[in-house]
Amino acid sequence: MREVAYSASNEQYRLDVIYDETARSPREWSNLGTMVCFHGRYDLGDKHDYSGPKDFLLSLLLEHENELLAGACPDVLSRLFYYWKNHDGANDALCLELLNMAEELTHSQLGDSFPADKLGQVIAKDDPAWLWEMVEEELSSGEFLGIVEDLGKHVILPLYLYDHSGITMSTSVFSCPWDSGQVGWIYASKQKFIDETGYSEAELFSTDSKRTPVIGERVKVKGRDDWGEVTENVIALDGSPGYMINFDYNKVLRARKPENLVIVPQHEITEVMANRAEQMLIDEVEEYDLYIRGECYGYSLSKLNTCECCGATTIEEVDSCWGFFADTLADLKEQIKDNVPSEFRDLVDSLKLR
Repeated sequence: MREVAYSASNEQYRLDVIYDETARSPREWSNLGTMVCFHGRYDLGDKHDYSGPKDFLLSLLLEHENELLAGACPDVLSRLFYYWKNHDGANDALCLELLNMAEELTHSQLGDSFPADKLGQVIAKDDPAWLWEMVEEELSSGEFLGIVEDLGKHVILPLYLYDHSGITMSTSVFSCPWDSGQVGWIYASKQKFIDETGYSEAELFSTDSKRTPVIGERVKVKGRDDWGEVTENVIALDGSPGYMINFDYNKVLRARKPENLVIVPQHEITEVMANRAEQMLIDEVEEYDLYIRGECYGYSLSKLNTCECCGATTIEEVDSCWGFFADTLADLKEQIKDNVPSEFRDLVDSLKLR
C-alpha cells in the first residue's frame, strides 16, 4: 500500500502526496556531469567499468595525451626523465654514463633550472609508452588528480558519502570522519559546458563575481534576487555608467513585460554570474542525494463523489504526477503547483503532514 506523506481536502476534492518508492534515479536523466563512484556495498552514481580511482583518473589523462606531450605539465615530464634514466633497459651503459656526465656538468651551471622536463618531453615524444608506464607506477591517485586539475580541461568535484542509519551524499566533507569518506568524483569537460549550456566561459568558470560585466552576461542588481541579462552599455538616469538589464531574457516574447527591462547604474550591480559550471554539478549531486535519501514523491488528485441516496462517498482519481524530489514541504508545494491544474493550487497550499 502506498504511504501518504501529506494530504489536503475540501468538500469536492482530495490531494494526497505519496512517497514514490519506484522513482527513477536522476542519474537516468540527461545530466551534464558524470558521477563515478567506488563503494563495496552500494551501487552509486553512473555505471562505469573503472577498476578503481587511479584507473578513472588515468582515463582523463589519456584523453589529453597531446597536451602532456606538448609540455602542459612540466613536473610530470621531469619525473619521467629521472624514471627513464634509472630504469633497467632504458639505454646501454655507455649512453647512461655520458648522460650522467652531461647532467653533472650542466647542474653546476643551471642549478634548479636543469631542463629535466625538456629531456622528459623528448623521451615521451619518442615513445609515449614511457610516460604512461611512469605515471601508473610512480604516481598516486592524489597526484593523478593534481595533473587533471593542472590541465584545466575538466570541472571535477569530490563526492563524499555519510553512512549512518541511511546514506547521504555531498561534494563537501562531512563532520563525522568515522561514518563518512570520499567515494568518487563528479565531472564534466569544460567544452561540454560551453557546448550545452549557453553560458559564457566567464559565467561558467570565473570565480570573480564582482568583475565588470559584459553584454550577454547575467547579473543581479540591488533590490532583486533574480538574474537579468546585460543587453547593452548605457548612461544611467543619474548620469553615471550603467547597463540595460533584461530580467525576462529567458522567456518567450509574448511573456516578457516592459517593467522587466530596466536601466541600472553600474554601482547597483551586486553580483555577476560566476562559477556556474561548478554549481551545476553541485545541483546534480544535491538532487541525487534526495533520491538516495528517499525524498521522492508523487501526488494523486481525487474527486469525492457523494451518493444522493445513501450518502456514501466514492473516490475518483482525476490527476496524478510522479518524480518530485524535495526535502522541505515548501519546496515540494512549489513543484506540485507547477504541475497540478491551476484551480487546485489553493489545495496544494493546504497540504499538511498526514
